[in-house]
Amino acid sequence: MSEELKPCLLCEKSGYSMPRKIMIDNNKSETVGWACGCVNCDVHVYGDTQVDAEKKWNTRPVEDTLNRRIVELENKLADTKRKAQWELNELREAKDKRIFDLLEALAKAIGIADHRSYELEAKTKEAEESAREVIKLKAELYDLWKEMK
Repeated sequence: MSEELKPCLLCEKSGYSMPRKIMIDNNKSETVGWACGCVNCDVHVYGDTQVDAEKKWNTRPVEDTLNRRIVELENKLADTKRKAQWELNELREAKDKRIFDLLEALAKAIGIADHRSYELEAKTKEAEESAREVIKLKAELYDLWKEMK
């Protein structure tokens, strides 16, 4: 056998491969080709050679087409996932930048030189004057925080 035979399309039992012979006279036969088939279903294909017959038996046009389509769709899905992940990362970076910008504006509004600093300078008068701005910026920051959840 030159290649492994696929199971029968109808019953899924093992296929066979053997020479196809014709009787010339009572004691003599001649090989005229090759046959592959299923004993259970009595389904056969014929070829000039063993390789030819086995290739015909193993050819499943619909199955082969569907398998190619599955591979194509799996590749497309993987590409789509990669693109979606890239876009998600881009959105996260944009949000991170927007949050950073809002924190900078908030720090400026309440008079903190560096928003990452743990020390707050007492700026009571300036803080009272910019209270409206702080409330507005906090609302924007809260909305962004809700979107990230």
